Amino acid sequence: MGYLFLLLASALLGLFVVALAYRSGWAAVAGVALGGSLVAAVVGFRKGAVKLAQSRREGDPRHNVSIFSEPLRQEEVDQYYVNYRGGQRRTQSAVALRASRPNESEAPEAVVPSRLSA
Repeated sequence: MGYLFLLLASALLGLFVVALAYRSGWAAVAGVALGGSLVAAVVGFRKGAVKLAQSRREGDPRHNVSIFSEPLRQEEVDQYYVNYRGGQRRTQSAVALRASRPNESEAPEAVVPSRLSA
């Protein structure tokens, strides 16, 4: 919602500049609307940040969502795991442990170029 008000504020900024250039009485109206739109954008971003912080609790299936997407319901997450992951759900700690200590067979070999290009 914050991005929508930010887009509106950019349009109102253009209107405000044009109204000032023509010394119109609408400049005050456009200025007040611009200020209100910027305040609404800040409030919208703050609400999105609070919603995101609340959904990042441990064990919450929506912990990796962004402010751009709606969180998935638990049934949708479970259906995804059944359809595309064979019904198995890996834990975050196992993934983190594997990423921090890869096996010798899984580690890619270092490629050293024989000649560097400029």
